Amino acid sequence: MKPGWCTNVLPTQNAEDLAAALSTHVLTLPQGTPIGLWLPDELLGDSPRQSVQPIKDVLDSLDTTVLGLNAFPQRDFHKPVVKDAVYQPAWDNPSRLEYTLRAAEAAASLCSGNEDIGLTTLPVGWPSHNVDLVIAADLISHACRGLAELSDRCEQSIYLAIEPEPGCILPTALSLIEFVQTNKLEKYCESGTLRACLDTCHLAVEHEDPQVAVHSLMQAGIRIGRLQISSAPEAHCAEGITKMLKLAEPRWMHQTSICRNDGMMRFQDLPDAANEPHTGIWRSHLHVPVHRDAFGALRSTQSWIPSLLSAVAATEQRPPVEVETYAWDVLPASMRLASMQEDIARELEWTTNVLREVGW
Repeated sequence: MKPGWCTNVLPTQNAEDLAAALSTHVLTLPQGTPIGLWLPDELLGDSPRQSVQPIKDVLDSLDTTVLGLNAFPQRDFHKPVVKDAVYQPAWDNPSRLEYTLRAAEAAASLCSGNEDIGLTTLPVGWPSHNVDLVIAADLISHACRGLAELSDRCEQSIYLAIEPEPGCILPTALSLIEFVQTNKLEKYCESGTLRACLDTCHLAVEHEDPQVAVHSLMQAGIRIGRLQISSAPEAHCAEGITKMLKLAEPRWMHQTSICRNDGMMRFQDLPDAANEPHTGIWRSHLHVPVHRDAFGALRSTQSWIPSLLSAVAATEQRPPVEVETYAWDVLPASMRLASMQEDIARELEWTTNVLREVGW
């Protein structure tokens, strides 16, 4: 299995622009690299299958495959300020259900063969948005039934993979398990229609051990539908913490954790921690290049990647593996290569080697 890359790195809002961008990027990557597509609401329109035809034409011409869909950001992921708006609409809003089912229709038209088709989605919502968890669970149930019906029509397995993320209503794999059990969603997990998406950056920021996360999901009967390979900045010294704080930027949410001897503190965004003493272990939700373990005094959580991959490799599961660094245009030049294509190619090469080393 080859690791793929995700197009949420591309600020495209229509099918023609995305098709053109794919034509440029795919040719610079290793042959046969699968693609995880991000298809925003605006792109799908009212006729998803027709809307994505230009993308299908390009994919067919490039002889590449779709790894799955990233259906987490529903709206513009690259506007000047996104922050907690990325968690809207939450799963208690019918428009999230409608978008997810339309995205699934698009995915079914873009994928062929007997491979499973996975759609990642947000972990219910953001706490301060006052999400109704009963309604959210009901709409997720509706989504699973809709995906099962679509699977039958298309003769393919189409599933929803909830992606825990720091600070969200479901920040960890353990909280996802509790949500599933509390809301009696186990039958959808048993059928494989509801799964988990594990992101290595998110695990690291939450200090959730990958081995424990994988084992707990298996014990609860929840399959892993996607592994997102990403890395967070990590600081252990005053110089590194100062450097980390300079990574704060206005577009995306950078949930931050600080671990000291007396426990862990969590902050909604990196600037919220600016007045904290520069001590302890700091980690922030900002995807940095996975092939680098340090940036001077600033480190990364790169070691969490082989830990997660080896934990899953020890099971019978082989979910799609997707490199999901999307923050290239807000990273300092010192953390980047000459072009985004070079950066992505280097990440894919590094991830391929790790997969080989863990016996994938």
